[in-house]
Amino acid sequence: MKIKFLAIGIVSMFISACASMDSARQPDCQASLTDNGDGTITDTATNLMWITNDYFRENAGGMNRWVDWENAISMAEASEASGYTNWRVPTEEELMSIVNSNCKARGTTILEGFTIPMSPLFGDPTYPFFWTSTENGEKATIVNYKTGTTQEAPKTAGNTVRFVRNLN
Repeated sequence: MKIKFLAIGIVSMFISACASMDSARQPDCQASLTDNGDGTITDTATNLMWITNDYFRENAGGMNRWVDWENAISMAEASEASGYTNWRVPTEEELMSIVNSNCKARGTTILEGFTIPMSPLFGDPTYPFFWTSTENGEKATIVNYKTGTTQEAPKTAGNTVRFVRNLN
């Protein structure tokens, strides 16, 4: 009888572990996202591929700083991340598509006490202000995840960026 309960317990733990592994690959909060295992995430709902982690600093002459808009655009265009060469800075709508209220909010690594509801497949968000590809003269649009809105910022301001590419 003890062996039977032990066997049932081991099988239950195995099934539970398998279920946890499946949910890590395909989280319930945004089922359209798939971790490609190469530093990218595919969103089948939007037909986009995202870089897993955002870029928020660059090393310039030994000093770390936030990325301005021009550098965000250049970094995306020059990126060969995961073997792809057609990365770009996303639009406002594309950036908003990866925030999902069904996801557990996770804290940013830079702005203490601030959280963004984003799939755990994405690396920890570093900052709530992301560049978009939209520009207007000396300003460009950012998505402000802190307020859930967009706003214009000087192109020289420092923010973060997450690269995206179309699957087609």
